[in-house]
Formats: sequence, structure tokens, C-alpha cells
Amino acid sequence: MGTQHFGYEGDDERNISEVKELSKTYFADNGKLHYVHSGKVVEDVDNTIYALSKHGVLHVVPMELGVNHSFIIKGKQEQEVYGFGKAVACAGHISIKDGYIAVIDNDTGHYQSNIDQLNVAAKYLANKAALSEDVVLHFRFDVDNIYNEDSHFPNLCLEEINAIDVESILENYYEFS
Repeated sequence: MGTQHFGYEGDDERNISEVKELSKTYFADNGKLHYVHSGKVVEDVDNTIYALSKHGVLHVVPMELGVNHSFIIKGKQEQEVYGFGKAVACAGHISIKDGYIAVIDNDTGHYQSNIDQLNVAAKYLANKAALSEDVVLHFRFDVDNIYNEDSHFPNLCLEEINAIDVESILENYYEFS
């Protein structure tokens, strides 16, 4: 396995495969998040980074790894896109208490997931029973986005997340075949 240097402060040289494996989680039957590599429950994680892959794999990066979002989901070494962050369903910051997601947002510098991506991801996580009963879903507004400058995005609670209609969101997007 090779290492790659990225020009982000704190990334230095990291083994991409190792970061992917150390951050990969799975949902137990009760919805609690567990790290795949150890089987241990993800407990008491405060404001660390996450990325949800387009295949529904949630990566929660242990703070001690000190990497940024685009480091989590990468192309394979033999691929042309090696070293660049691949498409994700959503990414941002996450807090986890007792194995359940307590706070989730879309705050990244690279991916900048939109409100639809965050809502669809939150609904997916709710369907997996991975959200705590007092979860807070927070959309971080990009002040440089002139199209949404006057919009207000309130935090959502579990009841509001459960009411999200994913089909109506997806109707707004064209499906390429």
C-alpha cells in the first residue's frame, strides 16, 4: 500500500487504505454504529468528520487521524483518480453519543453537500435507526452561494427527519441513463 502527500495542513503522508478501513462503520440491528475494523461501538465522538459513500457506507474518522474530508473516500491506486476525493452522498461533521448520531451537518470545505443531500442522508440514517432521539440536523449555509442568500435553514429534529419525503427531493434531479 502506498502513501500519498496531500497539500492540506495536518494530512502529511497517510496510508489511504488504512484511513478508509479505520473510519468504516456498520449499523448493528439496533442502529448503533460500530467500527468495522474492531467491532467496537462508536462512542462519545464530538464534532469529528464523516463521509457517507454513495453506497451507504458511513465513514467516521477518528480525530487522532487528523485528515480532511476529501481524504476519506478516494480512488484506488491503479485508478486515474487516485489521490482525489470521490463523489459522496453527503459529508460534514458528526457527533455520536452511545453509538447513536446526536448531531450531523454538511460542513466541509471540499464536498459542500447541499440541503437535499443532507436531508436524504439523514433520512437514510434514520431508516437505519442510527439517529439518537434528540438528534440535531444542521444545514450549514454557504455564504458565497448567492442563490440561497436569503434562505433560512432551521435545525431539524428526529420527527422532522422522519417526515422527509426522499422521493419528492429526488424528483428535482434528472436521472441520466
